[in-house]
Amino acid sequence: MPPLCTAGYGLASGNLLYFFGAFYLIFINSVFISLSTYLIVRFMGYPKKHFLDATQEKRVQTYITIFTTLNLIPSVYLAYGIVKKTIWNEQARQFVAIEMQFPRIQVLNTSYEYTNTSRMIKISLIGDLVSEEEIEVLKNKITAMGLNETELVINQSGSKDTDINVLRNDILKDLYERNEGLIIDKDRKIALLERELSEDAQIRPLSREVANEAVIHHPNLKKFSLGRSIFTDLEKNKTDTLISAYASFQPKPQGAEIKKLQDWLKIRTKSDTVALIID
Repeated sequence: MPPLCTAGYGLASGNLLYFFGAFYLIFINSVFISLSTYLIVRFMGYPKKHFLDATQEKRVQTYITIFTTLNLIPSVYLAYGIVKKTIWNEQARQFVAIEMQFPRIQVLNTSYEYTNTSRMIKISLIGDLVSEEEIEVLKNKITAMGLNETELVINQSGSKDTDINVLRNDILKDLYERNEGLIIDKDRKIALLERELSEDAQIRPLSREVANEAVIHHPNLKKFSLGRSIFTDLEKNKTDTLISAYASFQPKPQGAEIKKLQDWLKIRTKSDTVALIID
C-alpha cells in the first residue's frame, strides 16, 4: 500500500502508529527523490543557481544538509535493522531445515522471534524424544551457523519439561492450517466445476438458437452442432478452451460462404476464435 494511503488508513482507523510511520516514509521518499535529482542535475552539468547574498546561500545549504542528514540517519538505521532481521530469519530457517531431521520425529510447528534484545527459535516435535545430549549439540550448532545470541526452545510430546498447553496449541494450529489448505483447494475445485457446468448450461440452448438462425442464412445447411472443446497447442505446450462448430451442407458451399459462416459465428457467440468443421 502506498505510504499516503497507509497514512489515510491510520488516520481513519485511529492508529497513530500507522499514520506517523507512513508519514515518515513520505518524508524519506521525498528526501531521496530530491537527493537523486540533485546528484543527476549536478552530474549533467546544468548551470547552478547562485544567490545574490552569499550568506543566505550558505544558510540555505546548511539547512538542506541538516534536514537531509536528519532524515537519512534514522532510515539507514532502520534499513540496517531490517537487513539483519532478514538475514537472521533466513539462517534460522536453514538451521531448522538442515538440522531438525530425525527418524520417527516430525516437526509440528516452528516459530521465529526476533527483537532488538532477544532472538528465539521455538520448535514443537512429535514422535520419539530427542535426547538432552542431541539438544545440546543443536544449541552449539546454532552459533556455528551465525545465529549468535539465539535461544533454541524445543517442545516435544512425552517430555516432562514440555508445556502441554503449548504443544496442544501447536497441534491444533497444524491441524487447522492443513484443514484450511484442504478447504481452500476444494473450494477452488468446486468453483472451477461450477464454472464449467455454467458454461455448458449456457452453450446448450445457444446451440439450438444458432442452428435455427444459421439455416436462414444458409438454406443448404442440413446438420449443425455447437459446443466447447479443449484445444492443445503442441508447439507452445498450451491448453485452452474454445468454441467449436460442426456444419454439414448439401451441396457443400464455396470457401466464401464458409468464411462468412465462421465470421458470423464469432459475432454470434461473442468469441474471438471459432473452430469450424465442414462436412
